[in-house]
Amino acid sequence: MPTSPKKIRFAVAAPGISSFEAPFFRLCAQVEEWEFKVFYCGPVENKPYSNEYQTNVSWGVDLLGDYSSLYVEERKKLCDILQDWRPDVVLVYGYGWPGALSLILRNRLRGLPQIHRGTLNYFLDPRRGWKGRLMRPLRDFLFRLFTAHHYGGDYSRKVLLDAGVKPESLFFMPYSVDSSYFAAQADGATQREGATAMRRALGWTDNDQVLLFIAHHTWVKGPDIMLDIFERWGRENPQARLLMAGSGPMTEDLKRLAAARLAPKQYHFAGFVPSAETAPYYLAADLVVCASRYETWARMINEAMLCRRPCLINSRVAAAGGLVEDDRNGYVVPSPDVEPDAAAYVAILRKHFAKTPDERQKMGEAARERAKYFSYEAHMDDAKAAARYALARGKRR
Repeated sequence: MPTSPKKIRFAVAAPGISSFEAPFFRLCAQVEEWEFKVFYCGPVENKPYSNEYQTNVSWGVDLLGDYSSLYVEERKKLCDILQDWRPDVVLVYGYGWPGALSLILRNRLRGLPQIHRGTLNYFLDPRRGWKGRLMRPLRDFLFRLFTAHHYGGDYSRKVLLDAGVKPESLFFMPYSVDSSYFAAQADGATQREGATAMRRALGWTDNDQVLLFIAHHTWVKGPDIMLDIFERWGRENPQARLLMAGSGPMTEDLKRLAAARLAPKQYHFAGFVPSAETAPYYLAADLVVCASRYETWARMINEAMLCRRPCLINSRVAAAGGLVEDDRNGYVVPSPDVEPDAAAYVAILRKHFAKTPDERQKMGEAARERAKYFSYEAHMDDAKAAARYALARGKRR
């Protein structure tokens, strides 16, 4: 009687569990040819108060459900604990967290096939300055220590190819979210009714033109740029409205600026919104705006597009590399400089709201379709192919 083929022992090594990546882990646990386990070093907890967001925080989702995982409290033990599990292939998340470099080097020395997964942008992070430039050659060297790579868009593919990585070792595995959840939320009557009630409570009509900014209120996310964009647009458009979701160290200053520069009916600060509860905010908006000075991706763009909301972003945002297609399912403002051009954003706002309702609805449908393509579910065959490729080229089995 023939025996079934031995399962591939597939491990993930990560600094923590992201609410965006947990849906991918759940899908990996369903792959019949894998025995799957996640090893992570950052504790998973919903803190009642977050210094980072400066408010109470709960992500509203179960980050550890439906897949096997192990929390490794002492990072220096990660290599040995992972080795004791005897994986055939290991997927390593990024390279910049404490213990990652040691893990990558030891995997390489042991001949353990390893796959790299991490968001990448060829624009320099302005927060890192000269240190970022010095690290680029080291980053390129690290990439070549991996057997295979996931890339999530055009930007990350270019970064890897420029580093000398073999094209055949690259496998498209998008940077995504729980796509089925957000699509279902967007189609649900409860969420649509919630969005309508939100606008009514704010005194905003169906004819008002609502922009949504939803991000951490920090310098790199550009909430101050968003206020500048909206102030310019609001001067010429009495129907302009701004919904500011999120929180952070800049929130109180932003509120003071808004109070000084905008009419009270024009804007609303919604505060921190758990990811699982964001759908009504997308549905209450007509267009979602990302004014970041730098991004390795920006998953809220996936969420918005799954809710049929086009996004207006700039070219320093990595989601411009394949997810947002200019003037088809959203808009991309060229931004060669760190400071995005507020005037260029306003020009796009004029263009978008000059379209007919049918044209804007068509753009929203195109956004949904593109976001569905950028889903984990659509590319699990690529994830399996990356594992097989790495295993075939590793030195051990």
